Amino acid sequence: MSFLEVSNIIKTYKKSSNIINVLNGFSMTLEGGESVAIVGPSGSGKSTLMHIIGGLDRPDSGSVLFEGEDIFKAGYPIDKYRNNKVGFVFQFHYLLNDFNAIENVAMPAMISGMSMPKALKHAEFLLDKVGLGDRYHHHPNELSGGEQQRVAIARALMNEPRLLLADEPTGNLDLNNSYEIMNIFDRLKSEGVTIIMVTHDEKLTSKFDKRIVLEKH
Repeated sequence: MSFLEVSNIIKTYKKSSNIINVLNGFSMTLEGGESVAIVGPSGSGKSTLMHIIGGLDRPDSGSVLFEGEDIFKAGYPIDKYRNNKVGFVFQFHYLLNDFNAIENVAMPAMISGMSMPKALKHAEFLLDKVGLGDRYHHHPNELSGGEQQRVAIARALMNEPRLLLADEPTGNLDLNNSYEIMNIFDRLKSEGVTIIMVTHDEKLTSKFDKRIVLEKH
């Protein structure tokens, strides 16, 4: 049994009177602790695929099996999957400006029912892990772009996900910050986290176990 098995995913959208085929029978298999980079032109379905794997969108047909279970079958705890099994990192960090770094990181755990003291303690640990131990009480507008993205990664790890989905996480960063983010992903992979990353930067794909190219239909 594979850790993640994506089988024959088909996804279309209707625009006016046209049917747009975004994903046309996409399949892949990942083992625990593997990493894959997904590349392709704009409009090839990269973000749509990430949303489907993360349970944020449903395919027209096909399946996503996580540890042998179809996440779209009736009765599957999809909310628990999204909150606890998967971590999301996006190109735009979506940090809450009214909260400091440690509060932003702790938020998912508190939403899941963890006590505030325990959540804040774990948030400190994660901020230390991404090199922001001196930025606990800084608000997003007091952080650089690279620091904001590292806070977003720490937040994605708050509920200890087994699968990390990163959609263009370095898209707004310079080269040095991009490599800092990739170094964090390398460390996470060594700890057994499975990583799927969408990127336009071909230079970054060499760090991944697999590289998948999506074509625009």
